[in-house]
Amino acid sequence: MNDNWLLGDLAPECLEFLNEHVHKKSIAAGEILFEEGAPVQNLIFPIDGMVSVQCSTQDGRHAEVFAMGRDGAIGAHYLLGLRRFPCYAVTVISGRAIWIPVAAFLDAIERFPCVVPALNACLLRVFSRMAQNVLCASHHSAPQRIANWILHAQDRVERESFDLTQRALSDILGLRSATVSEAYNRLLSAGAIQHSRGNLQVVDREVLHSLACECYDQTHLDCLRKVGAAR
Repeated sequence: MNDNWLLGDLAPECLEFLNEHVHKKSIAAGEILFEEGAPVQNLIFPIDGMVSVQCSTQDGRHAEVFAMGRDGAIGAHYLLGLRRFPCYAVTVISGRAIWIPVAAFLDAIERFPCVVPALNACLLRVFSRMAQNVLCASHHSAPQRIANWILHAQDRVERESFDLTQRALSDILGLRSATVSEAYNRLLSAGAIQHSRGNLQVVDREVLHSLACECYDQTHLDCLRKVGAAR
């Protein structure tokens, strides 16, 4: 369970307690993990996949609120008093994740003092990303935002190649399909990525980083690792 940051922050005796309640399984791109308004019965801890928490408009347009990989848990807002999922959560990069019932996690909070600082650190990382996302969406170009998102994704899945469609990025960033396609072509022409049949490969990370906006350097994982009391 140490592959997930939040779980890795917990004391061995706490992990031993939670291990009795763990259910690990694969998550597939496009899989809805939480519907909007659904009761939160489990916390989901990605290991090497990527989950996008999104909101949608009445006419069907989408935008990402935040993304989560191995740096935290989907559903942690339950512990702030939100008993139903406020948006919806969809897997955007396939991988594996751990399910732990909310009841078991609440029990762990009562038993082990290490849990609350770990949760606080997770939520602070989420809030930091959300704040930076607002700035990024307002002031940076589509190619910059896409390069930024791909860098964050690679940090979380720790693979050079992963499944990611242009349609998924369009929903994530709230961009038109034509805008995403044009930005992809710029990244392809620069030699930063390759893309074929829904699979994206980071070919030259340094080039990709040079094409991203400053937001990546503000919120990459090494930076977020320092956020909160648990790290």
